[in-house]
Amino acid sequence: MMEKRMNIPRLIIVTGKGGVGKTTSALALTKYLQRQGHNAVYLTLQMGTLRREGHAFDYQIIKNLCSKLHITQENLVLKTCATEYVSQKLGSSIIADWVVNTKFFMSLVEIIPGFSQLIYMGRILQELKLNPSLHYVLDAAATGHALTLIESIYNFHKIFSIGPLNQDMQVLKKVFTSENFAK
Repeated sequence: MMEKRMNIPRLIIVTGKGGVGKTTSALALTKYLQRQGHNAVYLTLQMGTLRREGHAFDYQIIKNLCSKLHITQENLVLKTCATEYVSQKLGSSIIADWVVNTKFFMSLVEIIPGFSQLIYMGRILQELKLNPSLHYVLDAAATGHALTLIESIYNFHKIFSIGPLNQDMQVLKKVFTSENFAK
């Protein structure tokens, strides 16, 4: 008799106020899904601006914990995700690295609400699209950050009404709203 596999979302966002057990719940859920045979990854986002990334939460603690618990984990870094995206658009990693490291680009990330979350969401959705068996359990920083992450797709779609960014927003919106994709 074949075991029936659960139909679980591809992206599960664990969110809430600080200190309520988001990390513990996200780790436990990831471990449970992995034990059930799913390709589940515990995901964190390095919050903060490009300029202050080095002063953010110590992700080494989470990395060590995941290692001890045998949980697959990934920590996305804003600068890396931004460089990958700009590189894809411009067709050059050298130019992308230069663009992302300019004060202008860093200022845009800081002053446009949700811009960093949009960069992260694009990276997450791209990875899920490339790997159909992957399930991310996102340990979101706080309720407001998680909502901004989700809303950024819709807000930027309205801001950029034409051009390549608009096309990317259309793709992100379509993937994110597909049935049983996010929970």
